[in-house]
Amino acid sequence: MKKIVALMLATAMSVSMAACAKKEAPKPTEAPAAAPVVTEAPAEVASVNAAEAAPETVQAPAENELIDSLDAKEAAPADRRDSAAATVGAGKITCGELEDYYNYMVQMYQMYGMAAPTAEEDITSITESCLDLLIEEKVLSEKAKEMGADKLTAEQEEQLKAQVAEERAGLIEAYAEQVTVSGTDAEKEAAIVAKINEDIAAYLGEQMDLDTYLETVVAPGYRDQIASENLEKQVMGSVTVSEEDVKAAYDKYLAEDKTAAEKDPLSYGENQEQVEIAGGRPVLFVPEGYKRIKVLTIAPETELSADYALNKDKMTELEREFGVMMLNGTADDVRADEIRTEYESLKTANETMYEAYTAPAREKAQAAYAELTAGTAFMDVARKYIVDADMSVPSLDHARLIYMEGADNWDDEIRATVAGMEPGTYSEPIEIEGSYAVVYLEGVEPAGEKEFESVKDALTSIVTEQSKATVWNDTLEQWKNDAGFVVRHPENYGYIGRA
Repeated sequence: MKKIVALMLATAMSVSMAACAKKEAPKPTEAPAAAPVVTEAPAEVASVNAAEAAPETVQAPAENELIDSLDAKEAAPADRRDSAAATVGAGKITCGELEDYYNYMVQMYQMYGMAAPTAEEDITSITESCLDLLIEEKVLSEKAKEMGADKLTAEQEEQLKAQVAEERAGLIEAYAEQVTVSGTDAEKEAAIVAKINEDIAAYLGEQMDLDTYLETVVAPGYRDQIASENLEKQVMGSVTVSEEDVKAAYDKYLAEDKTAAEKDPLSYGENQEQVEIAGGRPVLFVPEGYKRIKVLTIAPETELSADYALNKDKMTELEREFGVMMLNGTADDVRADEIRTEYESLKTANETMYEAYTAPAREKAQAAYAELTAGTAFMDVARKYIVDADMSVPSLDHARLIYMEGADNWDDEIRATVAGMEPGTYSEPIEIEGSYAVVYLEGVEPAGEKEFESVKDALTSIVTEQSKATVWNDTLEQWKNDAGFVVRHPENYGYIGRA
């Protein structure tokens, strides 16, 4: 239940922060404002029957209303709240815990402009979804204890301390804008902590200071998370795959990639580049027409004068006027001469502006080309002539794919230049919309199937991770569906949402 308390506090804190951002005076019942702000509707809400998926839009509750309604301690008699909604091994999920979570989910529903559920099937759907999540949390907790996964290493204990300290620092930083006090840093922090303590107590309805909140709510949540990760690793630790499994995956993926390449050859370049940037499954079939290049692009460091565009507009208007005169046979020699003179003047002015704009980039590109052809390393030249060269993704030193048989993301000028190049050579600088590019052709991408041995290690890792995930998910479902381990008590929690 500690996770659920933290989750509900997080919602209240995000609302409080929103009020602060609007410069509203904090209300005495606002809760701490440091938890993450929810940015999308919870999946549990989305699980409501599709037939009722578009309930009546309502106004989202104000921050005080949200906090008050989330506090469900008095929602039902204590004995009813203490009764079991479900038992999981030796653990118990109380109706009070389920009711609090249900109320939280309903408020989330309303925050996204949807009415609270009234139909029986909707109430049941949300209740059961909430219970499913609480059961999964409890299953992980009980199995972690049973299998010893809840015993944290010294390193994990230090990780836990760091996470709690980070949470505390985040709360202090978030509240700093709400508390104005002069004095030393220690005095300012003391005032901030006092405000957080007030809001925690107001929300929980009991005296609990920040350190106690961190110790009894936040830390157990992080501890359970680490224990669950230990449990998952323990369950998946013995999973291995055979070479036959990997070969079967290779055959399957190869057939898929062949089909994709036949349908759209550009898909290879897009998918393979994504693999090279972010990782993932290698693409196993290469269509004809791909080469690999490196491109050093040097852009102008100044803006082209606004007069350039104005002159272009004037030239277009003069062209229009001259064309109308010619088509209508109403040419006036005097006006025609005026148009030609003005047009040439504008053209010359633009050529001068454009030359001044592009000349520095061209000169740098020419110097870079000279250094590259003299044998200087590509990235050394890039760092010399390009600001933030090392920040490029993918790296400028990474030879990228270009498709020669059709339009991909490369400029046509680049493609035309590459078509006339030999592998291992640099192009002279080419202009592309005011910038200058030097292209290096690394070579031709070998077309056809990638050999199994060349991708075996990568596929083994992928198939192993897939198998581990399958084993973990199957094991978790088996635990959750074990009638002797998980027992629901709908006769106890049927009042939720209906009382």
